[in-house]
Amino acid sequence: MSAPERFPKWLVAAAAIAAIPYCVAFHIGTMKSRAVEEFGKQGLAMLGIARQANAYACSHEGEWPPIDAVHKRFTVAPGLLPPSFHMGKAVEYPLESDTKAVLVGPIGRHSAVTLEPGVDPADYIYLPYAVASEEEAMTLVEAVRHGADPSKDISVETGKGTLGSNTFYRFRRDLHKKMAADHVIPHASSAVFANFPMFIQRPRDGHAWVIFADNHVAYLPYPGPFPLTKSFIAAVQ
Repeated sequence: MSAPERFPKWLVAAAAIAAIPYCVAFHIGTMKSRAVEEFGKQGLAMLGIARQANAYACSHEGEWPPIDAVHKRFTVAPGLLPPSFHMGKAVEYPLESDTKAVLVGPIGRHSAVTLEPGVDPADYIYLPYAVASEEEAMTLVEAVRHGADPSKDISVETGKGTLGSNTFYRFRRDLHKKMAADHVIPHASSAVFANFPMFIQRPRDGHAWVIFADNHVAYLPYPGPFPLTKSFIAAVQ
C-alpha cells in the first residue's frame, strides 16, 4: 500500500498544520537564543573594559586612567589602554592571506581562531571620579569644562563633591580608605564603590549597560535614574 493510501490527504494536511506552531516556536526560540547571546556579549564587553582600566591601575600606583583632557571628553584618554580582541571564526592552516591575527590552539576541534578587534573604550562614557548622583555628576562636568585638572582630585564648593564633600575623588584602589580618613564615609569599606558608575554604554534601544566601580554590571532603562538621565547623557555625549 502506498503512503497516500495509508494516510488520507486530510490527515497529512492536519499534521502539517499542527506542526506550524512548533516550527514557529522553534524559529522564535532560535531568535531569542541569538538575542540572549548578543546581550551577553555586550555585558562581557563592559567587564573587558573594566579589566583594561584595572590593568592600567596596576602599573600606575593604583589610579585608574584619566579622561581625554585635551578635548575635555568623558572617555578614556587616547593611547592609555592597549587594544582588546575577541575570538572570531575558526580557521585552519594554511591561513588566508588577509588573516591579520590568530589565537593558536588547539581550541576545541580547531587549530586556531581569528582574533577580531574588541571594544573601543572611546565608545563608552567614562567617569573616573566617584559621583553618586546627577547633581554631583553635572557639577563634575562643569568643573572639568572650566579647566579643572582631570588627572587629580578636584576641589569644589563644600557640599557639591563626592557624597556631599568638597572634593571629587579620582578612582584609586584605596579610595575607600581615603574617603574614610576625610570623614566622607563612616568606615573604610569598599562597598561604597557600588554607588559609583564608571563606564556607561551610549544608550541604544531604550537601554544601556553600566558598570560600577565595584565591577557589578547592570542593564538599565534610558531615560531613567542616574546615570541614565537625559540631561547627564546629553552633557557628556
